[in-house]
Amino acid sequence: MLNEEQIQLASKTNYFYPARFISGRIMEYDIRAANISMLREANMITDEFYNYLLISDKQYREEYIGMQERQEMENSKSKSALEGSITYRTIYEGIKAAKIKLFDLNNIQPNEVIRIANDAVYVNRLVNLDHTKMSDFVEFRLKMVAESVIKLSNTLCLFFWHDQNGLNLEVKGISNENNIKLHQPYMLSFLGSVLLTYERAGVNDAIHLIEDFYNDYINRKLDINFYRELSPRSMYKIINSGYYLYDINDVNIVDISYNGNIIRELWKILIGKLQHK
Repeated sequence: MLNEEQIQLASKTNYFYPARFISGRIMEYDIRAANISMLREANMITDEFYNYLLISDKQYREEYIGMQERQEMENSKSKSALEGSITYRTIYEGIKAAKIKLFDLNNIQPNEVIRIANDAVYVNRLVNLDHTKMSDFVEFRLKMVAESVIKLSNTLCLFFWHDQNGLNLEVKGISNENNIKLHQPYMLSFLGSVLLTYERAGVNDAIHLIEDFYNDYINRKLDINFYRELSPRSMYKIINSGYYLYDINDVNIVDISYNGNIIRELWKILIGKLQHK
């Protein structure tokens, strides 16, 4: 039986554990095809249509559901999706109920929950969850097992682990995979190096790595690609303007404050780890 704290936590659509740097065995579970699974669970679509959407492109599914929700809101003349769209409300309530059931069946404690992002739950536990199939149509899948997670801003966090494939760094906060690829040999490579250094050599060496890198960064000595903002936009901001460019040749006209803030935040987080040793 869940207590009120567990129910409230499981009901959240957006949550991150108060600590900004967590180590352990952090598992990401999300609901397979959450939107259509909830609609099928509620008998709002047929088996045939469910299976058709299940094998369709994810973008097509999301566009179809979005169109359905907009049409329902227009018909209801409501500005609230929760009130005006039965499709949205069914998906929202279904995901909430599935997460509560996941917490209940696996006795997930609040101090084990690292992140919640709509239908995704991140649990810090030594072993996999025993119960992940909630019903015939609703199942939580294990997507990732990370060794550490670091929250660099309100929207950007990184999950880090290594396995037989080498080092892995998953970015939450930038959904466009093509934009993530732009950063992989540059800012993401640097951030991964810091986390690996922290793990292998300790916090002091990781801090020194950041300090040396930051000195080169602010003096604009690095490859220009390091100055592309590590954000959903992933462009270069021009100094003293509201303009952004996708490509640029002159690093001296780039506003470098965005990534500079990320580097400083990482430094502050590790300094905090050092002070609490």
